[in-house]
Amino acid sequence: MPMGEFIPTNLYWFNFIGGDNYEEVIKGDDDYNDTITKAKDIIFDYAKEYGILLRKFKDSNYLMLCNFEAYNKMQEDNFS
Repeated sequence: MPMGEFIPTNLYWFNFIGGDNYEEVIKGDDDYNDTITKAKDIIFDYAKEYGILLRKFKDSNYLMLCNFEAYNKMQEDNFS
């Protein structure tokens, strides 16, 4: 089989999701807690849709782990 046709399915992909200063940006907002909750919901819904394992490691940062198939699906959808 030519090398270009082989796609390993047992590989894993990881990345970090970081909300760089998003808490400071919206601190003055009256709906601060609501905005934080909505942002987290978007992240968790995305992870659930693609079968991603998320682990929080700081206030606004997550470690993201998924298999190669899930990564390819996200890439096909332009990570949207």
